[in-house]
Amino acid sequence: MRGFRESLECDMVPERWTELIGPMVLLLADVCDALRLDERERASVLGVIGEEALAGYVESRSVSPAQRRLNERQTKALAHARYRGSINLGAYRQLCPDWSDETLRRDLVDLAQRGLLAKNGAKRGTYYTRAA
Repeated sequence: MRGFRESLECDMVPERWTELIGPMVLLLADVCDALRLDERERASVLGVIGEEALAGYVESRSVSPAQRRLNERQTKALAHARYRGSINLGAYRQLCPDWSDETLRRDLVDLAQRGLLAKNGAKRGTYYTRAA
């Protein structure tokens, strides 16, 4: 705030708010949503540059699960499934003994959701094979 005031006092043109992009645009967009403004009202609050900045920011932050990179554990799980034909939590635990069962289970579920592994069985009998 002090810098803004000083720039006004020195007869300088302050930076436009849209140049602060991230937090300010998100804050204003949230306020617009909370006030239930329609698209026209929202556009008048954010302005063209604000709308573009918001769209660019949201697009840069939204990554589909298929676009995310595999972690090292998941790479090991896929290699094991390729070599052995399948993998279950017990085998995965032997490959990655320093990780909790819940983390390993989430890794396997994520691989299945990405379409890289196919889930077979249920509960304690769950195992994963290479997806067709």
